[in-house]
Amino acid sequence: MELKQYREVMHGLRDNKLKKYVLSELRGISSVTLFLSIDTFASSKKGEILKELYNRGVVTDTDIEEALKHVVTNAAQIVYKRILNENLGLYPDTLETYAKILAYAIEEGILNKEAISKIHFDHGETPEEFCKRYGGGKIMKDLEDRLLNPRTGKFEWQTSEYVTSYV
Repeated sequence: MELKQYREVMHGLRDNKLKKYVLSELRGISSVTLFLSIDTFASSKKGEILKELYNRGVVTDTDIEEALKHVVTNAAQIVYKRILNENLGLYPDTLETYAKILAYAIEEGILNKEAISKIHFDHGETPEEFCKRYGGGKIMKDLEDRLLNPRTGKFEWQTSEYVTSYV
């Protein structure tokens, strides 16, 4: 094998290891403070590595979506439990972040019909109307944009969303 070919193979192996590492780290971010965690990850060295691998085509949109789906699924379970906790007095649309996560969970079948039936939607909404209103299907693209473009993400940083996440 020529030196040039050897370097290309070694570069490819390094990229694959970095890809596995950075996607594993992305899957492991906190679901409790989802947007703050995405912002923190995006502005870290890991975020820089992810963006570089993405720009070179090593990491794809599908790779990122699969990693984010894991995190959003965990966040949806937390949101669901908080909404059902009567002591907190939260409705599905109390926080827009919660609403978007919950809408995604409903649309993607993360929550089954029995679980959905336990949610008290205010304003007389049905689950379908709620999903239409909060565009749950768009959250993945919004998170990916925020991850790859931390200064120009589509969500504004809102302290109340993060503080409430610790309730």
